[in-house]
Amino acid sequence: MSTENFVRLIIISDLLEPEQIDDITGMKCDKSWRKNDFRAKSIIREKNFGWMLESNLERTDDIELHIENIFQRLEGHIEKVKSLSERNIVKLSLAIYSEDIPALYFNKETIFRLSTLGAALDIDLYLIGEER
Repeated sequence: MSTENFVRLIIISDLLEPEQIDDITGMKCDKSWRKNDFRAKSIIREKNFGWMLESNLERTDDIELHIENIFQRLEGHIEKVKSLSERNIVKLSLAIYSEDIPALYFNKETIFRLSTLGAALDIDLYLIGEER
C-alpha cells in the first residue's frame, strides 16, 4: 500500500500579516500568503493572511510521526501559538493520499496537545489508484 502524508500547522488571520505572526510566535514559517495572493496553480485569490509550518519528515512516514514532528518544532512556542487562536484560526491540517482507507486514530496525548494549542483538526483523505 502506498500512502503519502502531509501535516501542517496553519494560522489564518484577517488582520495579522505573516511577518507579524513570525514575531508573535518567535518562529519563521515555512510558507505564507497574503490577502489577494493567487493560490498556487489557480485563479483563486486568498481572502486572508496565512502562515504555515510543515512537517519535514518523509511523506511516507506514519501520520503520528508527522504530528509529533510538528509538536517538536513548536517546542517553546505553544503558549504564543495558543494566544493567536483566540482571534485567528489555528488548525492542524492533515492531507492523506492512500490506495486504501487508512486507520485514523489519535491517542489522547495528541488530542490534549491540540487543545493546548487551541487548534482545530482538519483531515482530508484522498483515495488514489484504481477507480473507486
